[in-house]
Amino acid sequence: MATTLAIYVAVRVPFFHFVRPHLLAPVKQIRSLTNVGNIGFERTPNGVNFIAGDTTLPNALNLSSSIVEKHGSGVTQQWLRNHCRSLLQLGTPNPGQGIKVSSGIRPKPFTECIGKIAATFYQVILYRPPNRFWTFQWIEMAIFLVVAVLLGGLSYWWVRRRIV
Repeated sequence: MATTLAIYVAVRVPFFHFVRPHLLAPVKQIRSLTNVGNIGFERTPNGVNFIAGDTTLPNALNLSSSIVEKHGSGVTQQWLRNHCRSLLQLGTPNPGQGIKVSSGIRPKPFTECIGKIAATFYQVILYRPPNRFWTFQWIEMAIFLVVAVLLGGLSYWWVRRRIV
């Protein structure tokens, strides 16, 4: 039983990772950022990054999600510096100490920057729709059935060859 389990895993895992993604092409959906929920910014040690959530499609297998412009590049730090300069009010001196502090994101620059991003960028989602589930099951069953018949034929030929 251990050998059967090992062979099953040795066949199934590579099939899942290397063969299954190439059986049917994923569906590509392009969404305007004005229709995407959960968009905003996150502060990182390198600056501010744009984030967009809400990539889930009901019962679909999401493969990837990205925010791109027509040339294929994403929202970069340089783009944010050039187009959303007033997003963060950085560098305001702290009274009495001369230390620069951040006052955080302000509502009007936030809304303006989101508008600029939504006008320039869009969201691309690659996914497998739920109506393809049985299609995948039938294709995989056919592949494994053909392999089983070939292995059975090879075994029969080998045994018949050794007996004679």
